[in-house]
Amino acid sequence: AVEDRYFDTTREALRRHGFGARLRRVGDRYLVTVKSLSPDELEPDVDAPTSASGTPMHDAHGAVHRRIELEAPASGRLDPGTWPPSPARELIDELRGAARLRGLFTIRQVREVRDITGPDGSAQLSLDEVRVIAGRQVMGAFTELEVESTDGSLELLAGVAQALTTIGILVPATGSKEAQARAMVNLDTVGRLGDGE
Repeated sequence: AVEDRYFDTTREALRRHGFGARLRRVGDRYLVTVKSLSPDELEPDVDAPTSASGTPMHDAHGAVHRRIELEAPASGRLDPGTWPPSPARELIDELRGAARLRGLFTIRQVREVRDITGPDGSAQLSLDEVRVIAGRQVMGAFTELEVESTDGSLELLAGVAQALTTIGILVPATGSKEAQARAMVNLDTVGRLGDGE
């Protein structure tokens, strides 16, 4: 089982700059991940993040999405000062300034993972049964099939997406897991319910 605590500042500084972040626990290991948001997840007055050269950090072609993702070791606390130095920690510190982090909601998922390879590259296929939790309350659940490139190649992903779409029993997700969870959680109540601690 995998547990992801999504977090931000009270004023959502990370989201206002076009990023989402989570603290993932797998067994006794913790990882912090920062991802650029897709254009449809951004607030109306926020521009999509770009690299130093001005290239957009998120690109989507049908069911295939490409975006910036930084991942690094962390502790179980929402305090970057307790995490080892890393580019992910540096970005979070830059975006939050002096503001403290707070949990928004938790996603608990049971994952079935398979590695796939082909002439165009390699990827990881995961079937995730997801529960969204705010405080101690389960806000909703969904199942998602996700294919993630493990070698940076988009050709294999496009082929898998085409094959799955052709089958006709799957529909491409309209947003990330974070976006789907946000739709289930009224964030105005998160402060009252707590974040599951």
